[in-house]
Amino acid sequence: MLKNLTLILLLSFPIVLFAQDDSYDYDYDDDAEDKTETNNFLPQEGDWGLSISAQEPLLLVGNLFSATNTHSALWQFPSSPVFVVRGKLFTASDFAFRAGAQLFFSSNTAYSSVADDDPAATADDYLDDEQKIMSTGVTLLFGIEKRKGNNRVQGFYGADVFVGYGYGSKYTYNYANDMTTANQTPSSTGWFNPVAGNPTPVNAYRILEAKTQNSYSAGVQGFIGVEVFLFPKVSLGGNFTWGIRYDGNTATSGTWEEWDATANAVEETTIETKNGSSITAGIDNAGGDVSLNFYF
Repeated sequence: MLKNLTLILLLSFPIVLFAQDDSYDYDYDDDAEDKTETNNFLPQEGDWGLSISAQEPLLLVGNLFSATNTHSALWQFPSSPVFVVRGKLFTASDFAFRAGAQLFFSSNTAYSSVADDDPAATADDYLDDEQKIMSTGVTLLFGIEKRKGNNRVQGFYGADVFVGYGYGSKYTYNYANDMTTANQTPSSTGWFNPVAGNPTPVNAYRILEAKTQNSYSAGVQGFIGVEVFLFPKVSLGGNFTWGIRYDGNTATSGTWEEWDATANAVEETTIETKNGSSITAGIDNAGGDVSLNFYF
């Protein structure tokens, strides 16, 4: 019943809006009427634009009418570079400058209980080892866009350049039980090695720090697409891109500690593994890029 009601509301909503649209006080001169309607719906010189990914709204609408919740968006948002929010500035009704940004930051902390190695501790005494994971990244895009069409359907095309840098995840570990002469193999959490491909030193007892690869990229891309203006200054659009990009990665590393009986001290060992780079060219978003656009 709820889905049927939702369907009726969704189908009725555009009809009501377009009925209101017909009530606009247009001039009866055909040219003036066309011009007024165009100004009401399409971006004009001096307008700003804001575009967001429409994938999630499309998934929501599709799943409203499905018991399986498996409907996908009509087109997929491109995997790279991903721009959740993009802005435009129109210097003419058919020309705009574009900019996009993707900023990322993540910080996570985890704890694991271990036995307290203090000789005075009881069997029920526990301490906490700590793992911290941090990562950040930024990608910037700048471009130009040309438009064609004077009705509610407009085609557009243009080109972008983009640069990006992603700081790989940094893992740091703090252990509750210290490694000492009296306690050379303290009770510790067996944290996994987060750096794939980096070998663990043979005699290393526990990991102290690990860094996954940092990544950097740069490229240019052309795009072509279409927007359908459903309401004044609001459109649903999609485009395909073709570009060439360079991607590179820094080395990964891991640091472990062990007790060196010869030196009678804690010894740390660091291993680095170099990574390569790649150049790719072709359609970047074969599934398409669907967006919801606002102009003001």
